[in-house]
Amino acid sequence: MIAGYANFENFLDAFGLYRRMLVAGIRPDASSIVSLISSCVQPEALFQGTLTHSHGIKLGCELNFSVTNTLISMYSKCGDVNSARLLFDCMSDRTHVSWTVMISGYAEKGNMDEAMSLFFSMEKVGETPDLVTILSLLSGCSKTGSLELGKLIDSYTKSKEFKDNIMVCNALLDMYSKCGSIVEAKEIFHAMREKTIVSWTTMISGCAMNGQLEEALDLFHQMRSLGLKPNHITFLAVLQACTHAGFLDKGWEFFNMMTIVYDISPGLDHYSCMADLLGRKGKLKEALEFVLNMPIEPDAAILSALLSACKVHQNIEIGKYVASRLFEMEPQEAAPYVEMANIYASIGKWDRVAMIRLLMKHNKVSKYPGESLIQINGKTHRFTVEDRSNSEGVLIFTLLDDLALQLKDDGYLLHLGYIPELEFI
Repeated sequence: MIAGYANFENFLDAFGLYRRMLVAGIRPDASSIVSLISSCVQPEALFQGTLTHSHGIKLGCELNFSVTNTLISMYSKCGDVNSARLLFDCMSDRTHVSWTVMISGYAEKGNMDEAMSLFFSMEKVGETPDLVTILSLLSGCSKTGSLELGKLIDSYTKSKEFKDNIMVCNALLDMYSKCGSIVEAKEIFHAMREKTIVSWTTMISGCAMNGQLEEALDLFHQMRSLGLKPNHITFLAVLQACTHAGFLDKGWEFFNMMTIVYDISPGLDHYSCMADLLGRKGKLKEALEFVLNMPIEPDAAILSALLSACKVHQNIEIGKYVASRLFEMEPQEAAPYVEMANIYASIGKWDRVAMIRLLMKHNKVSKYPGESLIQINGKTHRFTVEDRSNSEGVLIFTLLDDLALQLKDDGYLLHLGYIPELEFI
């Protein structure tokens, strides 16, 4: 029963049942501890996971391989990768599962430097990476846009004959698409002997995110002509393509196809696409009415998309209403304050901009500095706002300043909505 709750990541009910087990006088074993730890995979469950770790030590389970590997996974998924690494480093004997769990933890967190370092160390000690290891690394490359490392792993899959596995091919499609290398993604897609709904959906999504919108829709029609049934993720990819292209009529066509032809209930993401599409086309009243009449409560993502549209079309009234909803929903989130300030600034209402700034201070809202990263020779370099600690900082920022001046002279900064007065936010 505890394992069943863990399968659905329901740590509260799993712990309730575990307490009943203890009260009944039944002594837990390593299997009980593994199941209980497996239920703690969200950051809010870290405290319960730590308690289970302590109880496992008390029961003498700390030397069990399965317990230790599950603990490493739990700490990683809960965001405490340092505790996971401490456990990993203290293991006297590691299996390929131990290595893979730790590599997956770093990849999930986006720390590809450490993930790849462990990958090379794993091979050096004679442990063979398996399918899960490869998929974890490719997922990490997708999240961080690490094309150079992704190509390295692609070469590795060829040398170790992983390339025939459809899951690896799908992961490579996703990685190349998200890293902006759509040509390589297409080569893999067309070379695949077998294509599943995941393959088609990944390729449709890849074309959509790389600006090849007509091709994304063509792929969708090809997929249907082959008799494959699109799922809710496929329709999300198609709706995203329509949103980026501004195809409102096609957006409604696919939205209705999903609900009427395939009897798929739209999720928040699907509604968000349609609200975003209406907003981008300047139909803000229709977008607001659409959001308010949804059968499910709108989340912050839908309202944020609507607020962004209000900024583009300088609609203060709807913007104020949407921002107020967001202030209530996420009082410590800086984005709606910044968007509303930009709306006021775009029409020259600087007193209102100052008011938003005071409201942020009053509510103790902090805006986290923006961050970008780039990989050079397999090493990740991170840059945050106003961070000039990089060893090449003088040259980098001199070049950036020159580029900014050139853009300003050519009128691009104004065209992109660059407002120097808002840099304080």
